[in-house]
Amino acid sequence: IEVDNEPLAVDPRDPISRSAGLEGAEKQMILGALKQARGNKSEAARLLKITRRRLYSRMKVLGIEV
Repeated sequence: IEVDNEPLAVDPRDPISRSAGLEGAEKQMILGALKQARGNKSEAARLLKITRRRLYSRMKVLGIEV
């Protein structure tokens, strides 16, 4: 195993960078679920094991078109 000396894109000690990374991951999960559900938000919420209301809320916060 080789270790790269490149700096991390997200500094795990920086709460702002960590938050941005988590939001990016969450956005990708939601987009993936929407794609798998062919745009059906109720089905995407079920796949993510969250309520449809929560899905809409997170989509709004993350800038995903509702």
